[in-house]
Parts: sequence; structure tokens; C-alpha cells
Amino acid sequence: MRTIKFRVMDTEKKWVYFDLIKEQLWNTPEGIFDLRTVTQWTGLLDKSEKEIYEGDIMQVNDAKLAVTWDTFGWALFDSIDGIGCNETWLDSCFEVIGNIYENPEMLRGGNEREPSHS
Repeated sequence: MRTIKFRVMDTEKKWVYFDLIKEQLWNTPEGIFDLRTVTQWTGLLDKSEKEIYEGDIMQVNDAKLAVTWDTFGWALFDSIDGIGCNETWLDSCFEVIGNIYENPEMLRGGNEREPSHS
């Protein structure tokens, strides 16, 4: 069975990683986590074997693309043109270089783009 993992940023701007099934994260007092930053693990690893999460920014050749959920699965998108590629391209030749919450300036235009939660 595939592990379903998430991450969320706490009020000190540090990532907290958790397995929704095993942990009772949501039973904590309000204000500890920024729930706008909850992102799901794609189940994929980058070329350094780092876990790829929704909202991560990937270096793909000369492009920097954000990982997001699309109608048919995980996809990489450019923040301006909306271009990208599908999950079959998320493999070991790409590298996580940041995320849209801590490094929005890495994407063209520099605007933070929250992942869709369809």
C-alpha cells in the first residue's frame, strides 16, 4: 500500500511531516500550523532521492516549474504561461530546488501560487 504523507508549515516557518492515517495532527490547538501550506507527497523522488511534494519547485533543464495536482495526476506548471508536463515526466532527472511558500521568487513572475486541492 502506498504511504500517504503530508507536510505543513508551523508558525515558526518550519516544515512538519506527517502520515495522516498514523498521526492525529488535526487534534492540536489552532494557530500552531498554517493550514494554507498543507501539501501532499506525490509518492515520487527527485534525482537526489528527496521526496517531491505538491508546491515544490523543480529544476527541469532551464525551467523552474511548480508541482501541482491536475485533473489527471501530478503535473509541473510554469507560473506565467501555465505550461507544464504530466506525472510521467516527474522522474529522477528533475531536482527539488525550493517551494512556492518559501521561494516564490524562483518562479517567473515571483508570485506565490497555491496548489489546487481538487
